[in-house]
Amino acid sequence: MKTYRIFQKHIPILRIVTRNVFFFPSILTTILIILTAFAINGSSIGIYHQIFYGSTPDPNLLVNSPQPIRSDEWVVSTPKIIGQSSNGFQIVNNNVGMGENQSVLVGAPTIDWSTLFHPDNFGFFVLPLDNAFALKWWLPAYLLTLAVYFFVLVFLPKKRLLASIISLGFLFSPFIQWWGAYTPLIWVLLGFVAFTKLLHERRMVFEILWGMLFAYAAVCFALILYPAFLIPALFAIAALAIGYTIDHFADIKRKDLVRKCIIVVAAGLVAITTVLMFMASHRSVTDIIQGTVYPGHRVVTSGGSSLPHLLASQTGGLLQGDSKAAAYKFSPNQSEASSFMLIFPYLLVPLAYISWAGFKKNRHIAYSLLLPLAVGVLFMAWLFVPGLDLLGKITLLSNVPPERIIIGLGILNLICIVMFIKLYEESRWRPKHASIAIYSLLVLIVLLCINFYIAIKLPGYMGFEWA
Repeated sequence: MKTYRIFQKHIPILRIVTRNVFFFPSILTTILIILTAFAINGSSIGIYHQIFYGSTPDPNLLVNSPQPIRSDEWVVSTPKIIGQSSNGFQIVNNNVGMGENQSVLVGAPTIDWSTLFHPDNFGFFVLPLDNAFALKWWLPAYLLTLAVYFFVLVFLPKKRLLASIISLGFLFSPFIQWWGAYTPLIWVLLGFVAFTKLLHERRMVFEILWGMLFAYAAVCFALILYPAFLIPALFAIAALAIGYTIDHFADIKRKDLVRKCIIVVAAGLVAITTVLMFMASHRSVTDIIQGTVYPGHRVVTSGGSSLPHLLASQTGGLLQGDSKAAAYKFSPNQSEASSFMLIFPYLLVPLAYISWAGFKKNRHIAYSLLLPLAVGVLFMAWLFVPGLDLLGKITLLSNVPPERIIIGLGILNLICIVMFIKLYEESRWRPKHASIAIYSLLVLIVLLCINFYIAIKLPGYMGFEWA
């Protein structure tokens, strides 16, 4: 802490970041505006240049190279976006097959009312195509970074620099970058931030405004219509929201409690009604989707997941090399293999100690930590314990393939990191340097053992060709 204050004193930028909560968001906004103005995007649509022109240099390529693995983007979503610009953004594009509804699952811009809940598509109605596409490309990353930033500040309100670092680290997690799974995380995190602001707000006008943001986030989240991501993300954030409410219940005045409950319930009803309206107005399409094997009718059984794969998140950087990714036999491709940098297993021991010490001192239980960890136990049981079919039906986890539960574990990972910092500072427990060194050494040994196991199990992945 003393070293940090020295840096803060002598480096002006650190003083600005730590004193102004909007400095980091303003930097992100400036970057977003520049990228949009110059129509810069990260699409792999340059694959078509390779198909048509072979090895001829692509004049539109700035850095890196197109990735064939991103075929969902350059084969499906981007061509449909371009097609919509030539179709007047009509709901049904008759140039696709026998006509395809573009407002359900596709993510392309349309004049359908549901576009109000897809802010990444707003630019197509006011900007040239290239600039609007750049905005659509970068806006989710921008919103996710802001969502994590303000999420961290809910628990660590004075740690603005730390919140900036954590938000960028979360953005560049392998899972986020390989999947592009921004939107579920954006809306659960922003929804949680709005919920906490509503709990603590005492002015009714602002309570209503936070309630409106909460309802908007809930609708945006639900209209993603991809249960495999929605269900684990919702479990994780709902557990946190309930735990947070219990932890701060005493801070809410009883006369305000009824009003806040009414606003939350009203926001929930608005969200549910809006989603039902969407389903009703697009019933022909949603009925067809529900009748398919994928993504409609999919049933997954519990158990059978790979523990080494789950614990190997520290090797995720190796997936950038195609040859090494081909040697990773735990998953069929880089996206399926990607994960977050899962730190929370190594925080469980210090978290348990701090929590127990806090309970002995003031008889307080951190439900904001306890309930998400209970959800983590549920996730682990579903991943590794076979025969939990009834549990899967009750919790809807039977709709979630194991590799998609990672999104829920990523949220739990973020919660554990933030709660560890919060509880550590509140406890004033400062372990001896020897204890820190011993525990760090034990964690290092565990990581080395995991890496050694993977090196033997997956020849060529870790750089070793022997089995």
